[in-house]
Amino acid sequence: MRIVVYSILLLTLVPALSLAETGGTSHAPAVSDLAFPALNFVVYILLLYWLLKKPLSTALGSRRAGIHSAVLSAKTKLERSQRELREANVRISGLPSEIALLERRDAEESKREAQAIREAAVSKSQRIALQAKASAAAEEKSIEEGLKRELAVKVVELAASRLEREINEQADRALRERALQGISGLR
Repeated sequence: MRIVVYSILLLTLVPALSLAETGGTSHAPAVSDLAFPALNFVVYILLLYWLLKKPLSTALGSRRAGIHSAVLSAKTKLERSQRELREANVRISGLPSEIALLERRDAEESKREAQAIREAAVSKSQRIALQAKASAAAEEKSIEEGLKRELAVKVVELAASRLEREINEQADRALRERALQGISGLR
């Protein structure tokens, strides 16, 4: 601070000494005429410095801290973004193999599902065939029994009608006697 004050005084006095008049009444403007305003200006600057030093240093310090925190935040965000970009690139680079793996799994699953469907269809068709055979056999037996009943009824009807036609009292007596003779021969 002293150096500044002495430098200003020296600069204001040197021109005044070199330009000083040796006599006469007229007065030419000289640098020494500016000494008091210059000193007044220096005092004004020192007073401003003294009054504004603390608020300006606080404001500049907070601004510096804000800028520093913004820079750190930006660095952190940049590092995080770069890390996420690397991770995304790794995931993207792995996509073709992952897609191929999914396609293989899908193909294998489709084959297993198709095989299961085929096996189920074969099993169901075999079950249906067995049921159809059982049903056909039951139907065949039912038809056979129905035909036997019908045949028996027809045979009885035919026998009854034949008996009615052929058997009269004389033929009946002759048949009974023959039957009795056949039984007596058995003894």
